[in-house]
Amino acid sequence: MKKLLYDISFVITACFVARLIFFFYFSDTAIENEWRILFHNLSETGTLGINIIKDNIVSPGLAKAGEKVLPSAFMPPLYVFYIYLINILSLGKIELVKLIIFTQIILSCFSTFIFFKILRNFLNKNSSIILTYIFSFYPLNILASLQTSSITLQLFLFLFFIFYFINLTKLQSYKNSCMLGVVAGLLMLMRGEFGLFFILSNLYLFFIFKINYKNFLICILFSLLVISPYLKRNYINFDHFILVKSFGFNLLKGNNSRSTAEGNQEIFSTLKLNIEKNNRYEVNRDNLYKSEAIKFIKNDPSKYLKLYFIKIFTFIFLDFNSTYPNYYNILHIVPKIVLSTFTIFGVALLIKKKGILQYLTLFYMTSSCFFSIFFILPRYSLIVLPIQIILSFYGFEYLKNRLKILIN
Repeated sequence: MKKLLYDISFVITACFVARLIFFFYFSDTAIENEWRILFHNLSETGTLGINIIKDNIVSPGLAKAGEKVLPSAFMPPLYVFYIYLINILSLGKIELVKLIIFTQIILSCFSTFIFFKILRNFLNKNSSIILTYIFSFYPLNILASLQTSSITLQLFLFLFFIFYFINLTKLQSYKNSCMLGVVAGLLMLMRGEFGLFFILSNLYLFFIFKINYKNFLICILFSLLVISPYLKRNYINFDHFILVKSFGFNLLKGNNSRSTAEGNQEIFSTLKLNIEKNNRYEVNRDNLYKSEAIKFIKNDPSKYLKLYFIKIFTFIFLDFNSTYPNYYNILHIVPKIVLSTFTIFGVALLIKKKGILQYLTLFYMTSSCFFSIFFILPRYSLIVLPIQIILSFYGFEYLKNRLKILIN
């Protein structure tokens, strides 16, 4: 026990030190992209929104005194609330972006420990430690914790979700059901599409693991309690019970005449938008984007079906036409290709075995198929990194044993 405690403590310490070192070379120096706009507008006006109305023109921007900010549901809100909370706790004495990155480093270390706890459910001590090292020092995982991006917080919550999912299959307690629901609710506020994965996960719990209906309902109830304030806010502003309204944007970015696996945004500058400038602006605009995307797909279904399978390949393996900065860095593509190759063998091995490993396999496959409906960015694969590492271990063990048989 002491040896195990020493080993995991060493992994977490090394995880922290490595990120702290890279912090001085690769970390963001400012809050980036839409997060900057959302945080600024929320802080200055009290409205969570990207777009402002100026001279009867709607455009994204940092609101000034007297300018009207339109409420937004384009981005999921949890990461903005996270930044907002850290800003309050900083008391103006610490540079905000540095404090955000530091807290993400701490979250990344906690994620490492949770991942280890998950592994101990089906692997021995040595294998668990080795895979925890792989997870902690996976280059993209290190880099992500140093960027003002929601992925580190999302990964932290996702690992908690898997942790309590496994706990509930082992012990059907109200506590485990409650915690699974709470974490699921937070994940839905982090990524709107997680609602789909949560429904599928609950169906698996109910029909495969046979959890009783009380635990099933408690899990659902607590997830609804978490998301209900934001659902109410959106209903008041948009007359719809929605968490995120960006389906049309994502579908059109990933499915237009210029789209590659990582999508293309040039199409948006060519569209003529005649949308009433009120609170429903984003909702109506997204519906228009969805209609345009469906037109593209209907006009040439074979083209977009082929693109869909290219995106699946990109998600699992590699994008041969990426324009993403530093995408082809050897520290990114080599670990990804090796891990993905072993993962495929793990998927083939575990897909028919009912239980946690089959659930993780199905989650990985569903993620690959779902995200590929839209477009694929490098950071998307991080959310399934813990699952990939587990599946790849079984794939590696299978190939190793087969090789031993052939040699003997």
